[in-house]
Amino acid sequence: MASLWKDQAGRDPAGWDSTKDTPEFFAAIVDQVKSRHGVDPSRIYLTGHSAGASYALFLSVIDSTVFAATAVHASALEANPVGLFEQAERKMPIAIWVGDRYLNFPWTRSGNPTTIRLEWLQG
Repeated sequence: MASLWKDQAGRDPAGWDSTKDTPEFFAAIVDQVKSRHGVDPSRIYLTGHSAGASYALFLSVIDSTVFAATAVHASALEANPVGLFEQAERKMPIAIWVGDRYLNFPWTRSGNPTTIRLEWLQG
């Protein structure tokens, strides 16, 4: 597992590659930590910033039974990209913080997909 992470860490930090940084990879990390430490599985949280936050949002939908909640900064997803939300097995709390001057994910984006997404995820 450590050598896998080392290989991942050496790549370009500007983005995530879902063909290499697979949901299964992150689930394996969680399983390994749970097997070695007294971890309460209902208290495993996901967080990220910018590109890491975008991938954390993706993982929170794909692996909605692995993580209890997600909190991210400087990110967003378009409203329901390619039926992503229908893949979630459960709704989970998600918190998103975006500054009013962050150009990559401006809060004033038309339609405000973050609000749409939060309403869906919170039920």
